[in-house]
Amino acid sequence: MAKFEQQKIVYQAVRERFELSAQMTIRCIAKVTDAYQLDKKTKRTFRPAGAVAYDHRILRYKLDQREVSIWTVDGRQTIPFVGGDRQIELLVRQKGESDLGYIGGEFYLFAVCAADEPTPDDATGYLGVDLGIVNIATEPTCSGCGSVDKSNRKSQSHFECPGGYAGHAVTNAATNISIRGWASTARTRRTSRVQSQAPRL
Repeated sequence: MAKFEQQKIVYQAVRERFELSAQMTIRCIAKVTDAYQLDKKTKRTFRPAGAVAYDHRILRYKLDQREVSIWTVDGRQTIPFVGGDRQIELLVRQKGESDLGYIGGEFYLFAVCAADEPTPDDATGYLGVDLGIVNIATEPTCSGCGSVDKSNRKSQSHFECPGGYAGHAVTNAATNISIRGWASTARTRRTSRVQSQAPRL
């Protein structure tokens, strides 16, 4: 059954029983119908303090005062909100609905905001991360001198090279990952430079 058809069936009864505003009634009906879009066979239940989606007719941001004008079951209220400078900047370009959630005894507004895509920067460094993958965790290469010997890995956590380098095995593996990242970038840049300098036929 389409959302509009369901609204016609239950709208008046819901509004009168819970004494909701017209738009709040529609938003509540929409939450229920949306929950059944993927699976109509399983009965849905909703938490008393579950999130509610507010549109611009029942929620308005007053950014200069850092307040929101929001519809509640006690009527429309103006309530201050907390947000950092970055959040206020983003809210200038708020789009669509905002979700009101009740988490850990406090209310939160989750808003969708339009934001410019940042310009990608060239990497200035690499962070090597040992995720416990076998071929990384058993890294036999010394990040200090480059020698490769399985005996360098004295234990799961200790790495020691005959050349004098010793340290945590995870740190050694992470450093090697970082070195390989730099090497891969250097190869890519050399290839790109050669291709750009190649004569056109």
